[in-house]
Amino acid sequence: MVLTDYGMEGPERNCSGFDYAAFWAGSGIMATLGEQGSPPVQQHPGFGDQTTSLAIAAAIGTALFERERSGKGQQIDCALLHTALWANVADVVASLKDRAAMPRNDRTQAANPLFNFYETKGGKWVQLVMIQSDRFWEGFCRALGLERLIANPRFDSHMARTENSADLRQLITDRFMERTQDEWASPLDEGRCIWAPVQTLDEIIGDPQVIANEFTTTMEPPEDGEFQLVTVPMKFHRTPAEVAELAAELGQHTEAVLLDLGCSWDDITRLKDRGAII
Repeated sequence: MVLTDYGMEGPERNCSGFDYAAFWAGSGIMATLGEQGSPPVQQHPGFGDQTTSLAIAAAIGTALFERERSGKGQQIDCALLHTALWANVADVVASLKDRAAMPRNDRTQAANPLFNFYETKGGKWVQLVMIQSDRFWEGFCRALGLERLIANPRFDSHMARTENSADLRQLITDRFMERTQDEWASPLDEGRCIWAPVQTLDEIIGDPQVIANEFTTTMEPPEDGEFQLVTVPMKFHRTPAEVAELAAELGQHTEAVLLDLGCSWDDITRLKDRGAII
């Protein structure tokens, strides 16, 4: 199993990158996000590492399955940069076709106002994801109390809404600002709209959906007290996975490993005196 930042070939094959450089910045993701004219958007830790770990798990599982059939093993090669291209595949393929950078998203220019995000009263936001807008138009208008727009010829089809998107975006923007995010939840659900609240991390960890599906778990190490972790994002219903133990502390198993390798306690003491091990 070989994991690299930029791949095993090419001029950057020996470069260090971590997920911030190889996955986020070097792949084009960083430059694509954010609104037009704003600085690039920085990531938070682990986006590339966690995504690539899923690719590694899938690759290992596939290789083991193939070995059962062929009786032969093989080297597996995964790279942070490659995973980033896969995660951003829609934009990358579009750029491969047109040989041009994809434009950055700009909510003030969204052609489909029902596939956009809006601020609500109190400063929280909602994300609308009604890509096939004709299916949801009537229910959406009723949810927002904009029934007068349902049969308006300027907005009564996807094409018409695209042609008059600036005016419709403004109507929707003004309407969302009249209620809080919580107050919009029931009308949007009743209108069968596809939407989600833009949640902060302290909100999502208490989300009933997260709790009901056990997307987090509680650990109780005797020395540190109770704390929570995110569970592995795949469930095996016949052989469920669980967190068996915490990760080892720095140097926790050094002595045991060296003893297994044939070192004596005198050898270990000398290595510690030299600062070679902890």
